[in-house]
Order: sequence, then C-alpha cells, then structure tokens
Amino acid sequence: VAISSDGTLELAPSLKAIYTSPSTYIWQVVTDAQGNAYVGAGSPARVYRVAPDGKATTIFEAKELQIQAMAIDSDGTIYDATSPDGRVYKLEPNLPATGKKKEKSKEAEATAESSPSEQTYRSSVFFDPKTKYIWDIELDPAGPLYVATGDNGEIYKVEKNGQGSVFFKSDEAHIRSLTLLKPAP
Repeated sequence: VAISSDGTLELAPSLKAIYTSPSTYIWQVVTDAQGNAYVGAGSPARVYRVAPDGKATTIFEAKELQIQAMAIDSDGTIYDATSPDGRVYKLEPNLPATGKKKEKSKEAEATAESSPSEQTYRSSVFFDPKTKYIWDIELDPAGPLYVATGDNGEIYKVEKNGQGSVFFKSDEAHIRSLTLLKPAP
C-alpha cells in the first residue's frame, strides 16, 4: 500500500526485480528502442545489457573503477564515461556474432564480451579529457556529446569524430550533471 500526501491509503504499484548486478554500485541506466536496459556499474566497472525478460550479459569492462555516466544514440552506439581517471568509451554494435570472437581495437583499453548468439560490441576510447572525474554526459541529437568533468569544473563539447574542446569553464571544481533543453514546438 501507499500513503498519499493527504493520508489516504491506496494500492501501490507492484515491484518486481528483474536483475541483480554483481557490481557494488549502479550509476546509470539507459535504454534502447527494443526495451533493452544498459546498466553502468562500478566496482567493477562494467556495462550490463539487460533484456526485457531479465536476461543479462556483460558487454563491456573498463580498467577504471566505475562507469559513471552513459548515453545511447539512435543507431545503438553506447557512450560510457568512467571515473576516476575519466575517459569516454564508445561501444559500437556489431552484427550478430557467428561464434568467432572479434579482435579488439588497439585503442581499446577494455573488453567486450557476449555469447555467440547475442549482439557484440566494438569498444574504443572515444574521448580522453585528461581529468580525474567524468560525472555526466549528454548526447545532443544534432551530433555533439557534452561531457561534465570534475577537478577543473569543465564541460567539453565532443564532435562525432571524437575531437573535443572546452565548451564551458566553471569556477567550481566539479560539474556533476547536465541536461539539454529542447526547443519549444
């Protein structure tokens, strides 16, 4: 049951656990058009793909401590930001695997794992701001990715080719969250 603000008792929505992560923390969840959830976790830093039926697969492991922030674009590419020693990784979906393991990119400092019957991902370092923390990322539908960082309080604007520059410099040490305002219709 739930108690409303005026003290009325009513039926509460039912809750059902569909996945329990082996990682200590879950920092971010994004979803794709098919209803899959991508869970960014820490200790260890992993991305789990959780299907609507609750079946989960580890699709990415980073060397850093945690996946702090995530974004997904319309073609299924997932951007994962790590902390500490923050980097933004790009996970690009491959065609369904045929049983052979994909070779990792030389730039990749992580692994992508999947069973032969599931979607696999290519991982690479997309952007390295050379800062301690990445707290949040936002993907602009027009193309650029914005990256909120800590230690120097900067927001980076990163183009689709992975080239980034300081978009905003704050007097604060940390910029912890971002949001993009959508223009009024």
